[in-house]
Parts: sequence; C-alpha cells; structure tokens
Amino acid sequence: VYNPIANSVRLPAWPDIARAIAEAKENYILLGDMNAKNVRWGGVGTATDRQGIHLWEKVETHELYMMTAKGKPTWERDRPANRPSGRRIYVGREDE
Repeated sequence: VYNPIANSVRLPAWPDIARAIAEAKENYILLGDMNAKNVRWGGVGTATDRQGIHLWEKVETHELYMMTAKGKPTWERDRPANRPSGRRIYVGREDE
C-alpha cells in the first residue's frame, strides 16, 4: 500500500486498506509506505503525526500487530546506497 504524503487527520489510503482487511480470508501481511509517523515504529525522537495516530488506532481496532520492530527507524535520510529506503510499516493478523 502506498499512502501519499498528506496533511490530513486520516490516511488517504485507508479506504483501500480497510477493504483489503475486510476481504482477507486467511492470515495476511499488510506492507506499505504509509508516510505516517509514530514513535511506536519510528524510533527515539520521532514526532508522531495525525496520520500516525490514525494508523495506530486502526491497528488496535482491527486487532493487528505491528511486525516492524518497536523503536527501530523505518527510514533514514542519509542511508548508504545498499540499504532499502522508504517509510515502511508492516502489520499483520493471524487467525487462531
């Protein structure tokens, strides 16, 4: 999922994400460049923005779990050429 950078309270891509969650028949992993900042996945010193709050609320509402390591940066400005870029957040759900 790509969520465009926006100055809004909600993730512009959320309707597509919600539809995919509703249609999922089994376990799933949601991968995305969410452009949403939250200290829960962004590391020490990360500012939490409104879209980051919205995404975290939806993670909790849909009983998803964050697969991105807590506090580990998901993006680095001055990364070496051989490292992946992007603000990637991974969430998933496993039915018991």
